[in-house]
Amino acid sequence: MKVIQAQGLSLSLLPEAVSDDPLAIAGVRHAELRIANAAVELGTSDEHGWRRYLPRAGTRSLSLRVRGIVLNKAAEERLKVLALTGAEQSFLAELEGGMRLQGPFIVGELIISDQQGDEPTFEFRIESSGVVSIV
Repeated sequence: MKVIQAQGLSLSLLPEAVSDDPLAIAGVRHAELRIANAAVELGTSDEHGWRRYLPRAGTRSLSLRVRGIVLNKAAEERLKVLALTGAEQSFLAELEGGMRLQGPFIVGELIISDQQGDEPTFEFRIESSGVVSIV
């Protein structure tokens, strides 16, 4: 499993049909991106006991955990609904360095904590639930 620590991240909820007007979620202070590939093993007597993998046949997943300050009350409410219902939502993550990841995710965990200044702090994890693309 590969773990990438991101110094800067912009995370947006995308409207169901149109990605021209994303809803900014948070001022992110810490982000962790996990990319996992579960391989499918092949084995025949011709391999003499050596393990082989079937290329691109396994399960790929992406998990993103972020901590920060909620920037938008509407986004906070939407995250709460997504966490409670387990519904799928399209997200766009812009990582430092310009990489942009877009795809369907579910909210795996959401924690909203005490206020820091005027805004509540949060931590949440989203898990890919379909194809995630680099855009």
